[in-house]
Amino acid sequence: MANINKKSVSRLGFWAAILTALFSIGFITPQIISMLFFTPAKHWELTWLMTPSLFLAPSFVVLMVSIHQFVRDERKIWSLTGLSFAIIYAVLVCIAYYVQLGIAIPNMIRGQTEEIAVLIFEHGSFLFAIDVLGYGFQSLATLFVAFAFTDGKLQRWIRYLFIANGILVFPILLQIYWPELVNIAGLWTITFIVPVILLAVLFRKARG
Repeated sequence: MANINKKSVSRLGFWAAILTALFSIGFITPQIISMLFFTPAKHWELTWLMTPSLFLAPSFVVLMVSIHQFVRDERKIWSLTGLSFAIIYAVLVCIAYYVQLGIAIPNMIRGQTEEIAVLIFEHGSFLFAIDVLGYGFQSLATLFVAFAFTDGKLQRWIRYLFIANGILVFPILLQIYWPELVNIAGLWTITFIVPVILLAVLFRKARG
C-alpha cells in the first residue's frame, strides 16, 4: 500500500474495530443483566439488545473491508472470502433486527401479538433461525480471515482467536436444535470481542 493509502486504511480500520467492539459489548450487556437477575426479556431489553446488534453488522463489514485492504496481497484470498461471509451475515441479521425493531416490538408494546406471531423473536422462531444462521456466517468470516494474519505476535493472537471463533460455528448453528449449546456459543464474548480490540491496536500502530 502507498503510505497515504496505508494511513487511510489504518484509520478506517481502527474506528471500525472500535465501533465493532462497542456494539458487541452493547449487544451482550442486556443479556448479562437478564441472566444475573433471571428475568424474562422485556420490550425495552429487546430494544437494547437488538439496536447495537443492528449497527454491529455494518461496522463488522467495514472492519473486514479494512482488513482486506491491509493484509499482504498473497493473503487477500482469505480476507476476501471472510468479507464475503461477513456480507451474508450482515444481510441476514439486519433483516432480523430491523423487522424486530420496526414491526415486532412496536406491535408487542401495543399488545397486538396475534398479527405478528411469526415475527416474535424466541427460540425456535423464524427470525431466531435467521439470526443464528447469520452468526454462523460471521464465525465463518472470522475463520477464513484468520489465515490472512501472519506477521508478528499481535497478528498471531488475532489469528488464533479468530480461528477459535470460527470453530464456534458448530454450537452457534446447532443451538437451534439443542438450546443448551448457547453456553458454548457464548464464548463468542471472548473469541470475537478480544481479537477485534487487538485489531484496533494493530491499526493504531500502523497509523504511526
